[in-house]
Amino acid sequence: MKKIIYFLLLMNFITLNVFSQNQLITYASPPDTLVENNPPLLAPLTGLTGITPANYLVGRNTKYSVRVKETGSSTWKDLFVYSTFVNNTHGTLTKSERSSFVNFDFSGSVTIEITFNTLPDLNGASILIRPLSRNIIPIIEDNKIIFTLTNPGKFSIEPGGNRYSGLHLFANGISNYTAPTASSGSEVYTYEAGEHIYDLNLNNINKKIHIRSGAVLIVRPVSEDYSNYKSRIKLLANDEIYIEGGGVLKGGVIAEDVSNVKIYGRGIIDLTNHRKQYDEVFSNYDYIRPITFFRCNNVLVDGVTLNDSQDVNMFLGDNNYVTINNVKVFSRARWGDGIHMKGCMNVDINDCFLRTSDDCISIYASRYTPPSWNETYLNRPALNINVQNTSLYADKAHPIEIGWHGNEERNGIEGLDIYNLFFNNIDILEHDEIWINPDGTVRENAGDFLGAISINCSDGNKCSNFLFKDIRVEDFSNGRLLSVNVESGGVGAAMTDGKRVENIRFENLSYNGYGEKPSSIKGLSCDRYVNGVHFENFKVNGTLIEDLSDYNINGVNMINTNDFAYNITFQEANNFSNSLDSGLYTISNLDTNLYLQKNPSLPYANSLAIGSTSFADNQVWEVIKLGTGHYKIKNNSTGKFLQNSIDLQSVNCKGRYVQLSDESSSTFQEWKIVEDGLGYKINNAYTRAYLHRSDETNSYLLALPKIDNEPRQKWKFTPYTPLIPFGSRLKANNPKNINVYPNPLVDYININNLTIKNATFKLIDFQGRIISTKQIDTEDSQIYVGNLANGIYVVMIEDNGQIIYSNKFVKSL
Repeated sequence: MKKIIYFLLLMNFITLNVFSQNQLITYASPPDTLVENNPPLLAPLTGLTGITPANYLVGRNTKYSVRVKETGSSTWKDLFVYSTFVNNTHGTLTKSERSSFVNFDFSGSVTIEITFNTLPDLNGASILIRPLSRNIIPIIEDNKIIFTLTNPGKFSIEPGGNRYSGLHLFANGISNYTAPTASSGSEVYTYEAGEHIYDLNLNNINKKIHIRSGAVLIVRPVSEDYSNYKSRIKLLANDEIYIEGGGVLKGGVIAEDVSNVKIYGRGIIDLTNHRKQYDEVFSNYDYIRPITFFRCNNVLVDGVTLNDSQDVNMFLGDNNYVTINNVKVFSRARWGDGIHMKGCMNVDINDCFLRTSDDCISIYASRYTPPSWNETYLNRPALNINVQNTSLYADKAHPIEIGWHGNEERNGIEGLDIYNLFFNNIDILEHDEIWINPDGTVRENAGDFLGAISINCSDGNKCSNFLFKDIRVEDFSNGRLLSVNVESGGVGAAMTDGKRVENIRFENLSYNGYGEKPSSIKGLSCDRYVNGVHFENFKVNGTLIEDLSDYNINGVNMINTNDFAYNITFQEANNFSNSLDSGLYTISNLDTNLYLQKNPSLPYANSLAIGSTSFADNQVWEVIKLGTGHYKIKNNSTGKFLQNSIDLQSVNCKGRYVQLSDESSSTFQEWKIVEDGLGYKINNAYTRAYLHRSDETNSYLLALPKIDNEPRQKWKFTPYTPLIPFGSRLKANNPKNINVYPNPLVDYININNLTIKNATFKLIDFQGRIISTKQIDTEDSQIYVGNLANGIYVVMIEDNGQIIYSNKFVKSL
C-alpha cells in the first residue's frame, strides 16, 4: 500500500511539475471594426478626447476563429484575429488581399485550434504551414485544424495553396518586459483601454509612453511636408514606447540625432486606415512609416507588429548599434520594404517575420533620402549587420536585397563599403517579381530585379565579406535564386557603376522548388569584378551541387557567369591539410623549378618573384601552422607575410597580385597548403585564390582561380638547411675584442664591444637552420633566447655579409 501511495504521489509531482512549466498569455481585444480595403483620405481629428471615428478602429477578420490552450488543459482561450492586407500581384497591381494574424505568448506546450469559418469542410484540402522546415502537420477535423507547439514560432497557414488569404500565427515566447517608470525630466504617459488621441505637444519633451492592453492611441494624420512630425510621435533621447499585447498605436514613430530610444511590447503599430498607393504615385501622399530612425545610436525595437505601412515599415538611416528582435511586419503598398537600412552599422536582427510588398531586408550604404534631399547625410558605410532566425516572405521583390544604393559618387567621393554581413538560419518563403498592370498586361521584372538573395552592387559600393549560413528557400512564384552582380549605372536602381564584390560565402544553402529562372554571378570589367563566391553544401531539390554545371535544368545551366566573375568554388572549405609542419622552407614552382622570393629588382619593396636558387634569406620562408588548417607564410629576410592583395589587379585581369605585408589579422594572410600529387597547392583560405606563377614574366606571383592539373599552381616545400661556414675564414681586420657570453646560454645572449654599426646577428641550430636574425646597432646588446629548446647552436655576427664572429654555444635550462 505504501508503495502505491508513493507511486501516486510521485506521478502527481511529475504531472504538476510538467504543467507548471506551461504558461499561456493572451491579450485583451482592442476596439474593432471591419476596415475598408482601400480607405479614403481620413478626416482630421479635433480635440484630445472624444468618440473616435469608426475607420480609426482596429480591423477584425472574421474568416477565422482561433483558440489556444495549455496542452493537457481543458480551458480554451479565444484569440482576437487581426485584419491585415498583403499584396496579391496576380491581380491588378492595385489589388491587395485581406489576410489575418493572431498573437500570444507561451512556454512549455500549447494546442491551437483554427476554425475556417467560410469553409464547411477541409477534408481533402491541403493545408500548408510555413516555414516548411518546422514540419508542422495539423490534424484536420471538418472545418478545423489542430496542432501542438512546444517552441515559439511564426507561421503562415495557407489553406488549399492560397498564399494570400491565410492566417498568420505568432506564438511568442514569454516576455520579460517591465512597464516604464518616471525618471528625472521624463514623465510616463499611460493610455488605458479605450480610444485616445495623442497630444502632439508631447513631441517637444522627454517622455515614456505606455499603451495598455485594449487601448488605441491615435496620432493625427496631417498631409503636410514629409519632414513634419504632425503625423508621428517624435522620440527624444532616452524616450521609450511600451505597447502591451492588445494595445495599438495608430500612427508613426520617428527619431533623429538621438540616443537610447526603445519601442517594445507585444502590441501593434497599425496604419491600416491610411490610404495606400500602388502603381500610381500620389502628389499629397503622407509616406507615414511605423518606425523611422535617422542618425541615432543605441536603438531597440522588440516584440511589436508593424501593420500595413504607407511606405517602408522600418527605415534606418545612418544609425549605429541597433537591435531588432521578434518584430513582425505586413505591407501591401508601393515601396513597402520590411527593414530598410542605409549607412547603418552594428545592427542585430533576430527572430523576425517580414511579409512585404517590396524587399524584406534591404541593406545599402548612405544615400540622400527622397523627398527631403537636403537632410543631414553622414556618408557612412554599411557594416556588421547580422540577420538570424528570421522568415522572409516577399510578395513582391526580394527577400534579401543588398547594394543598389550608395553615395553615387557625390562630392567626388567614390565608393562606400558594404561589408561583414551575416545571415543565419533564414527561411525564405516567397519571392515574386511578376506584376499585372491595370490594363491587364503582364510586366515581368527581368534581369537584375530578380533574386531571392540579391546582391546588386552599384553606386560605387564595394560589397565584401558576406556569409549566408543555413538558408532554406522554399518554392517561390517568380524569380531566380541568386543574383551576385556588380551593376552598371542606369540598370535597375543603379545611378553609377558598382566597384566590386568579394568573398561571398553560402554554407548550407538549400532550394526546394521548380520553375526558377537562371541565377547570375557577373562582374562588369577587370576593375569592377566579382572575386570569390563560395558554396559549401549547396543543395537544389536535395541534390548536392559540386560544380557550376551540376545546377542545370534540361541541359540549361542555372548559374550564368561572365569573364569578370572569378573564384566561384564548391566544397572547398574542407579542402585543407595540417600535414606540413611549421618551420623554415624554400618554396619552388614545379613548372620551372624556380624559387619563390622577395623580388630583388623591382623598386617597390613588397613585390614577389621566382628565381634560381641562391640560398639567400629572401628565398627562405617561415611556415607557421595556425591550428585551423590554415598557415601564415613569412619571408625570412623582411619579416613580412605573404598576402593575397585585394587592390592590386594583375595584368591577367582574373588574378590579384600576391605581395608581402606587415603582419595583421587580415584573412588575406591565411593560406591553405594542400598536397597535390608530387607537390602542394597554396590557396588563400578566404578568397580561395591559388598561388600561380605568372604567364607574362617570372617577376610576378598571382592569386588565380583553381586550375586542375596545372603545374604553375604546384609548389615544392624543401626544409631550409643552408651551408653554414662554421670553419670559414673570418673577415680580415675584424674586431678582436667582441665578447659574447654566457656559455652555456640560459635566457639571454650578451654582446659587448661591437664597434661595427648595422651588424647582423644570426642564431643557427646544429642542423644548419637559421633560427633568428637581428640587426645590431649598438656596441652593447642583449638578445632573449629563453624560449629556445636545449641544444647546440652557432652564434654568428656579420658585417655586410662578411663573418666577423662565429662560435658554438650550448643552450640549457
